[in-house]
Amino acid sequence: MPSSLRFTPRLRRLCLGLIATFICFSNPNDSGLASAQSKYQAPADAYQKGDFATAFTLWIRLAEEGNRGSYYNLGNLYLNGRGVRLNLLEAYKWFLLADRAGLPQAKIALRRMNKVMTLSDKKEADLRVLRWYDLHPKTKR
Repeated sequence: MPSSLRFTPRLRRLCLGLIATFICFSNPNDSGLASAQSKYQAPADAYQKGDFATAFTLWIRLAEEGNRGSYYNLGNLYLNGRGVRLNLLEAYKWFLLADRAGLPQAKIALRRMNKVMTLSDKKEADLRVLRWYDLHPKTKR
């Protein structure tokens, strides 16, 4: 792991702040899709039960459909290594996607992560966003 991405006390505070933001602002039903509410509630329920792997799987499916709330939630899973391996680049990518989809809490997450991400890291995350849009064109906004 690059030295700029070590899990330092500063990064730990960042993670705790983002978790608090996630809890305060998370809306698993945030979507332009007209589907059953349970489809959006299921990953949040799994997350609350500590079943992060299931929450991840369900939020990925929703992200592939363009659900902007799931972008933010996936960013938090990667940021905290819940259900997935801790990966700051992936977390940053998901927060970028959420920000570009208009989620206000994503701006807060990106501002906090900007303190620990290098310019190279940010460019790589931006490339990952572009790849996401290439693979999932209906999610591009």
